[in-house]
Amino acid sequence: MNDLSFKSTIRPISRSSFNKMVSNYGEKKCACPPWTIKESVYADKAYTRNVYDCTVCGITDGIKVLMLHICPTMPENNNFEEIRAFIKRNIDLGNKKLKAFLFGSKNIKALGAQSSINFKKFEKMLANMNIPYSKIKGGPCINDVAYSSQTDEWLISFGMLEGTYIKNDFNSPEEFIRRYYDEVELNEFDKFSW
Repeated sequence: MNDLSFKSTIRPISRSSFNKMVSNYGEKKCACPPWTIKESVYADKAYTRNVYDCTVCGITDGIKVLMLHICPTMPENNNFEEIRAFIKRNIDLGNKKLKAFLFGSKNIKALGAQSSINFKKFEKMLANMNIPYSKIKGGPCINDVAYSSQTDEWLISFGMLEGTYIKNDFNSPEEFIRRYYDEVELNEFDKFSW
């Protein structure tokens, strides 16, 4: 079991708030298209945009994050032996403070099965590496994701959160996320917050 002394916050925010928060990150901290392992970021903070049927996997020790944005339509992203080797080259798997966050994927027939297959492969890989993780899978919209070690926060943009009125319809951010996403699992080391 990992010996963690920090809890990451997973926070849904509006797209305009997201844009403002990542505006000072810089382009080198963006996992940008075409969304293969080559565009992954290892830094104190990272972000990615336009997550739909892709899978975002972020692995952090609270100091740095390795953020991968893996598009299911890119053939090289189906080689999980290479993805596993990439993670091992960039992360000290012996670090007992590692934990991860998985986000994305869609189970839509028109998109094909690869989106869900990739997400499940990430889950299996993290379990085999003994890295605890939280996950948010599916959902109806395109999102952006960011992580900052300074605040130890995962930010998820939601267009429907423009203005604050929608927050009044929910008792908690967890209730909001569970309403709009197909699978939500929070590990014991993470928490939701507005």
